[in-house]
Amino acid sequence: MNEIDEILLEKIKSGDIEAFTALVRAVEHKMLCTSYRILGQHSDAEEVRQCVLLKIWEKPETLPAGDRFWAWLHRCVVNESIAKLRRIRREQERNAGLSIRPVQPTSGAHCCEVDQLRKAMDKLTPEQRAILSLKFDSQMTVRQIGQILEQPFTTVQSKLKKAVAELRALMTTSDRDEGKT
Repeated sequence: MNEIDEILLEKIKSGDIEAFTALVRAVEHKMLCTSYRILGQHSDAEEVRQCVLLKIWEKPETLPAGDRFWAWLHRCVVNESIAKLRRIRREQERNAGLSIRPVQPTSGAHCCEVDQLRKAMDKLTPEQRAILSLKFDSQMTVRQIGQILEQPFTTVQSKLKKAVAELRALMTTSDRDEGKT
């Protein structure tokens, strides 16, 4: 974390609205990307982003300093996304048989591929989706992901490899299924 970031965090801790706004602008896109990869719905990802930012605003004195802030922020997003996913699944189980989540249409030339990827990602565990999102959306190293998830980097490396292999297998299966119809 650079000097400006340290100053920004100190200003946030003292209640500076402009500093908080600057922080939001700096992190909101990465927060949304990470959460979206886990949840699969933009509205749910937006809700997670708002929840995490509200926690920061309500208790700025609890923000960790230095490089720990960024790891803490990503961990909050991942944890909140997984918790949201669990709440959604519990709600779906209560409403078994009912389609309560609308399908959001995707436009563009790659509609089929995006749909296949989304379906394949949905079959992965929330942790696998989080690792893939942190690696490919946030472009983090395996060591950084390990810090965020509080796991040894070798464990994260193994889980990443397994998640990529499983995603490839799901996409290959999906491609074969598409060819049959």
